[in-house]
Amino acid sequence: MAWDYVARDYIPYNDPSFAIIINPDGTPVIDVLASIHGLGIAVGTSGHSGWQTYSKTLTQTGAYKIAFVTTNDKDTILDSALFLDNVAGTCNPTCPPPISSSVPEPASLALLGIGLAGLGVMRRRKQMA
Repeated sequence: MAWDYVARDYIPYNDPSFAIIINPDGTPVIDVLASIHGLGIAVGTSGHSGWQTYSKTLTQTGAYKIAFVTTNDKDTILDSALFLDNVAGTCNPTCPPPISSSVPEPASLALLGIGLAGLGVMRRRKQMA
């Protein structure tokens, strides 16, 4: 899998990015990928790591959970980002979830229309009085 960390913040703020894997037995593995200064690839103020490769040997049998996190350290103004590409694997349940193609029912639209018409009638009566 490929990743690219982009810092949109500056020192003394850090905004690190992590890869977190939860093993089938529930134990977590946390890898610091990059930060502005400190752990992982240090990119400096408004820097970026360039595309890097992340891989992990999975030794347990069963289902793993993986998450990628970018934090916003000490402020909430400038957010850094982590871009991912070439991710392989399977999801259970299916991911991304199926897109719902629901369309409002004609009855819902009719009810909305009746409500708006009622408001119009009430306003007209109020103006006439």
